[in-house]
Amino acid sequence: MKIGKILKRGHSKMDSFWTAVRKKCKALVGTARPSRSCQIPGLKDIVQQHLPGIGKGVFVEVGAYDGERFSNTSWLADSGWQGIYVEPSPEFAQLCRIRHCLNNVQVVNSAAGETEGVATLMQIGALSTMSGETFEEYHNIPWARGQIKKK
Repeated sequence: MKIGKILKRGHSKMDSFWTAVRKKCKALVGTARPSRSCQIPGLKDIVQQHLPGIGKGVFVEVGAYDGERFSNTSWLADSGWQGIYVEPSPEFAQLCRIRHCLNNVQVVNSAAGETEGVATLMQIGALSTMSGETFEEYHNIPWARGQIKKK
């Protein structure tokens, strides 16, 4: 393995750990909020409006990536909610475990689909699929070109 790749992986793990510490501290002082890359605008307000008085609950997030970026639930985990993260990529599942090491969550390194069995995971950055058709569509995403690999 090349030294640059080793250093990058080490940096990603440390970044996930320090994000866990920082976000947990924010939750403890009551300033936790969804990540900037949350996929649902105004999510904190939506949760407070539709689940008033619920301080802690349970969630499931399928396609967890690293447990922070693009997550709709990381702030809930930091605020004391129980959760399950499902992530098919072993590398990203490990980053998710590190990110949530201070939270009451379980990270399941598995894919989710309508049938049981073994499949090939095709991945590019945060995107992953087991569908060849969907993977071909990734070629149409400008930032994805040149980064496509099959695992």
